Amino acid sequence: MTNGLDEYGSVENNAEGAKLVSDQLLNTGAVCFSWSHNKVDAYIFILTKQFSKVGMMPFGGNPAGRIYVGLFGKGANHFCKENTHAYYWADKLNMDKGGAEAWAEFWKLIWSDL
Repeated sequence: MTNGLDEYGSVENNAEGAKLVSDQLLNTGAVCFSWSHNKVDAYIFILTKQFSKVGMMPFGGNPAGRIYVGLFGKGANHFCKENTHAYYWADKLNMDKGGAEAWAEFWKLIWSDL
């Protein structure tokens, strides 16, 4: 397929796929999509930069200016542009090493368009 989607309708793990995600994030403020780094493992992500904060965030968390990333069945957290280390993604979203490494690179591509 074209336009950043593979033959299964998942976002491709490349610059075109990242542009598709970042465009949707910029235009709507939130995007939900499936993504795979190896055509075997599939992840469902939701990214949003539009949310309201009520009260204080524990552990010094301040989501202002960050993007909330949820990984279906795994975890969620808010991240900034600088969160590019695979071990950080693996820890915060409970991802396997290969997925976290690929997502860290894909995250850089998403931010390159924001």
